[in-house]
Amino acid sequence: MPDHLHLILQGQHEQSDLYATILDFKHRAGIYLWRSRAHSCLQKNFYDHLIRSDTELASQLTYVAENPVRRGLVSRWQDYRFTSSLGIDLGSVLEAML
Repeated sequence: MPDHLHLILQGQHEQSDLYATILDFKHRAGIYLWRSRAHSCLQKNFYDHLIRSDTELASQLTYVAENPVRRGLVSRWQDYRFTSSLGIDLGSVLEAML
């Protein structure tokens, strides 16, 4: 999205720390934006949602994927070039879950 970012993250270890990960991401992004002199700023807070089931995961994935459609940027989420996933085919996952 041009004005915000959605992430769905999964910890790989019992010690995984979402809060620390987000703070680190925002710190690095802030440095990048400052160095590039971009006229952007990061919101101080962030919103999180704990996903407890495959049904909730499917719902959140669908919400995130459909966000550019709701905003009128594209007619299909597949056409939005910034909707992606590392290591999985998002389309296949959504098809299997829905």
